[in-house]
Order: sequence, then C-alpha cells, then structure tokens
Amino acid sequence: MNASTPDAAVEIHPTLRRAPAPDEIIERAGALAAAHPGLARLSVIGRSRAGEPLRVLSVGEGERRVLVTAGAHSNEQVGGATVLELAGLLAGRPELLSGTAWDFVLCLDPDASRLADAGPARETGLASVFEGFYRAAGEEQPEWAPSFGVRMPESDALLRLVRERRPYLQVSLHGVDVGGTFIQTTKAVPGLGAAFAASAWRTGIPVESASYDAFFWDSDGPGVFVLPPADRRNRFEANIEDARTSTWYAPHAYGGRTLIVEVPEWTDERFADPTPLDDGPEALRAAAAFLRSRTRTVTALLKEAEPHAAAGPFLRAITTPLGVSHPLADEWDPKGRRDRHGALHHMTRARQASLETIAHRLPIRISALLARALEGPGKERERLRSRAIGLVHHWCDEFASAFALRAVPFTDQVAHQGATVLAAARLTAPDGV
Repeated sequence: MNASTPDAAVEIHPTLRRAPAPDEIIERAGALAAAHPGLARLSVIGRSRAGEPLRVLSVGEGERRVLVTAGAHSNEQVGGATVLELAGLLAGRPELLSGTAWDFVLCLDPDASRLADAGPARETGLASVFEGFYRAAGEEQPEWAPSFGVRMPESDALLRLVRERRPYLQVSLHGVDVGGTFIQTTKAVPGLGAAFAASAWRTGIPVESASYDAFFWDSDGPGVFVLPPADRRNRFEANIEDARTSTWYAPHAYGGRTLIVEVPEWTDERFADPTPLDDGPEALRAAAAFLRSRTRTVTALLKEAEPHAAAGPFLRAITTPLGVSHPLADEWDPKGRRDRHGALHHMTRARQASLETIAHRLPIRISALLARALEGPGKERERLRSRAIGLVHHWCDEFASAFALRAVPFTDQVAHQGATVLAAARLTAPDGV
C-alpha cells in the first residue's frame, strides 16, 4: 500500500461551524466539483420517494473504492459536513488518494432531512436539539428498511451503488444527541481502535464503552464494537431490525465491510467510565421504572392530542420510540426477566449511563414529534402543542441535571469523524490493487 494513503495523522481543520442545510450541501458539493474538473464529479444515483435527486460526489479514480454515506438519519446532521470536508481535503490534496476513488453520498434521505429542523443554535441548550426533531419511523429509514422487508427507492439506490462500485469499505456517518463517540463495524479492523482513540483524545470527546446500539456486540477495544456471529442477537429484542439484513451488510458480497461512526452533540465522562456498579440490578430496576413512568405520561398526552394532530410523517414517526419503550423497560427490569443475552449481568457506570440516556431520550422524542404534529391554527392544538413543548423543555432540563453534560463543538465532531474515516480507509485498503 502506498505510504501516502490518508490516515488519522492527516489533520482535518473543518471550515463549517454548524450543520449545513440540504441545499447548502448540494451547492458546496457542486462548487467543489466545478473547482476540480476531471478529479471530482457530481452525479445522481436515483431519486427519493418525493422525487428528489440522490446525489453522489466522487473524488479520484481507481479500482479501489470507498463509499461514505451521510444523512441516513435526518436528526444526525454532522455527516453532511464531514463528507464535504473529506471531499474537499482529498480534492485539494490528490496525492492522498493513492489510487483510491471515493464516493460520497451527500444525503441518503433528503425527504426526511428537510423535515428535521436544526434549530437556531444546537449548542445553546439541550432542548434546542429536540425542538425541531424529526426521525422517520424505523421501516421508513433507508438503511434499516430492508431489515423490515420494506422496499425504498433510497435503499435500492444505495444497494445498486454498492453493487456497481464494490467498495472495500462502506462508511455510514451517524451522530448521537447525548452520549460518547463509538464505532461499529461488520468485520474487525485491526489497528482501528488505536487510531480512533487517538482522534477522540485530540478532540476531547469521551469514548463510549457501552453504547445501547452495540450492547450485545463484541468489543475490539474501548468504543469499538464488532458485529457478533449470526447465532447471537445484535440488538435488544424490542428493536426488531437486524444489521445483517440492513444495507450495512451489502459490501460483504464483494469482500468489503461497513463502518458506522458515531459522534455526540452533548457528552459526559460517565459514558467512558468502566467502573463496575455495586448494585447493577437496582440500576436496571430504576432505569426501567423511569422509562415506564415517562412513557405513561407521554402516552396519556398522545391519546388526548391524537384527534387534533395532523396525520403524516411526524405522527407516524412516534410509533418507533413509543413501540419500543415498554418492551425495553421489561427487558431491563430484573424482576421476572430471564437475561438470555447475558450482557445485562455486568453493569458499569457507562452501561448505566447508556440505558439512562435511552430512558430520557425516548419520551423526549415522542413529545417533540407530537408537538410538530400539532403545528397549525386552533386553540386546542395550540394548548396541546404547548404542553408537548413544555415536556420537552422540562425533561431536557432534568436530563441535563442528571448528567454533567457539555456541548461538543461542531468542528470537533467533524474533525474526529473525518479522522476516523481516513484511518479506516488506510487500515482496510487491499494491497496490490
């Protein structure tokens, strides 16, 4: 492999200070392609359900290919900035390409992204993250839809791109509202843990040692999780989607793998704390009780408000967080539960923080989505919407008080995510191509 292949030592100095809007991403990508003719090009690989073009910015030529996707989840907007920064870096320093072509999907779900309001300033307070919240129902998310047996044009376009380009590495850029940074990979990547940890240290982002998303995945070092064998479940039973039937697994048909890179907007050192809990069962009982209580509150409000809410994506999106809340609480609660996974036996401060975060997050998301479904004229709508927004703010205040939360600067999120992608591309590149 050429020694100039990009890695984590290549410093990324983000120029974007906030998440770019969908049209701004397109405009910047077009300008980059125009500034580097013959090296960078913008193409369309399909159309969304609403007919919006699905655009790919490609940089470089070569048989080796890396595919990087942003915008799979509309509320996780850091990826749009990261693909622009990476594409700009590689186009500006073509010696870093080293015979590898990069394809950047600017936004996998533009329809959903246009419904997610980034808010005026997401670092001004935790509530600002949720006020304009939107995340589609699970079966309407392009990466997960195949796992639900659902066909989406966005999923089909991505899978078609994988078949055509056969990337040795597919990277999906994600973010979390509250948590630490972590990565998931469908195959182990030797050496990635050290590069990932070094980047997290440089940006001061805690490495999450026990993410809810990877609670049952194998660990290949702090914050690095590898998909377990097929005979073991990789999600809580309340979450019926499976990574092996999602778009993440598509590169395996061609000897490739997928990496998911998560960076937080708000964080706490607890997410990196491996200290064992003295009373793990009590922590589980408390988290389960908290989630049940909050779910009952928001379910009652939903029942009262639903006749006045507008049918559409916001109301549909509530089904996912509401549908998993009670089953999750039952899985966590030691009373009457058989822990078939074994992962809940060993509780640490990080594991407790991860589950408590979910217990806070799910009811807040439901309330935020309900508030958006109640937008529009009418006194009753306004009254109910005010109650839903009130819950968002009150619960966000309690969320922040329960943790020692601090905002992660947007530039640090992008720099760390980008550095991790570059390191993974170097460490997984096939030799002799």
